[in-house]
Amino acid sequence: MATTRFAQNDLARLSYEVAGPAHGPVVVLLHATLGDRISLRPLRERLEGQAKVILADARGHGASSGLAGRTLSSTDLANDVVAILEAEEVTDAVHLVGHGQGAISALELAHWSPDRIASMVLIEPDALSILEGEADDAVSEAREGARKANREAADHSYKGLADKALNRYLDRRWGQGWQDRLTKPRLAAVRRSVQALSASLDAEERFRILPEHLEALASPVLVVTGEDSPEAEQHIADRIASWIPGSDRLVVESLPGGAPFSPSDGGAAGPIADWVLARFG
Repeated sequence: MATTRFAQNDLARLSYEVAGPAHGPVVVLLHATLGDRISLRPLRERLEGQAKVILADARGHGASSGLAGRTLSSTDLANDVVAILEAEEVTDAVHLVGHGQGAISALELAHWSPDRIASMVLIEPDALSILEGEADDAVSEAREGARKANREAADHSYKGLADKALNRYLDRRWGQGWQDRLTKPRLAAVRRSVQALSASLDAEERFRILPEHLEALASPVLVVTGEDSPEAEQHIADRIASWIPGSDRLVVESLPGGAPFSPSDGGAAGPIADWVLARFG
């Protein structure tokens, strides 16, 4: 049984839940933009028997503080993770699993506080800046197409045009007709988070990390995409994996939009959990 708790980082009230034993390895699960901690529960269920699992709602998502009219940075996101760890009195290095925006939070934290990281799983990292300077025309086209969609979605969100913002962002990320594939509770959760879209996408746009920073990472890293992941995110994952020495690269059959870890043939929850569990030694 998971317990819902709250942490405070300056003015931001952060919602999270904790499951599993009080002692032993700690795994922190960080969801994607327009996701929430509930979307990560299939991963929690596979890990909580052997680890203390913390599932966090990012700012503007789930039960955490809203983001309407506020700015956000990748440093803020990383500091939110630290605030939750401090609230839980976690001092040992943790295993981070980040999806999309959550992967950016994990990378930012690993860059500034590498001693806090035991291992990382980076799923579909939302880091288009990784592809800057790319000479391959196909990669450049995928990057600019994604960047254009993100900027237009952020602008629609800022102007309060919720449906246009969601369609512009999620048609690319989850595929057209995404609304019809979500349960009613999941669709409602996505709509509640739309006010966070402008600030979240702006934070992702401004995120920067250099090859030498990734090359310096000493903890084990797994980089994950699905066969159905957008082209830009697949290129980002390939680039990150090539820059991190000894990293593992995994392509699963599917990461369905809105419910990426739901049980299904070819799903991601099983192999990701197995990789994390193997890092416990």
